[in-house]
Amino acid sequence: MNDEAQTPEVRTPFEPEPADLGGCGKPVVIGCLAVLVLLAIGFVVFLAKARNMLDWALLQYQTAVVANLAEEVTVEERERLVSAFEDARAAIRENRMEPSALQKLQRFMSSPPKPDQPITPDTVRELSEVLESLAGAPVEFPEASPLGAPEPGTTASAHHAVV
Repeated sequence: MNDEAQTPEVRTPFEPEPADLGGCGKPVVIGCLAVLVLLAIGFVVFLAKARNMLDWALLQYQTAVVANLAEEVTVEERERLVSAFEDARAAIRENRMEPSALQKLQRFMSSPPKPDQPITPDTVRELSEVLESLAGAPVEFPEASPLGAPEPGTTASAHHAVV
């Protein structure tokens, strides 16, 4: 018999392994590129429709909030809330929303109202303020006197006196 056919080829530790230069085939590369193109198109569509989606989500949130108001909420507070929702939705559609207020609104929307927990008047007031600031409604500050001017009814010496 032939001894050479039965003995396996012995390699020395210093002989390199034959390189497998197969890599990715063309179908895999084309498939990956197609997925990247689809993701890019989806991202562009998402950016184009983001305002519409936010408007829709705010409408759904408004429906849930108004349906879940506590009995203690007055008619004026309810009307202010509904008006604030409408103004905020208009600001979203017109792309004139305040980014910091949008973050505050997201905090509210991240925990939708539960049917067994009515929304209190304090929460209604806070939500109305956030919605109004989102729409860019002017915030009313108390009338302030110019710096250094004494307040009405006080004298200049009393205003600057050290207590």
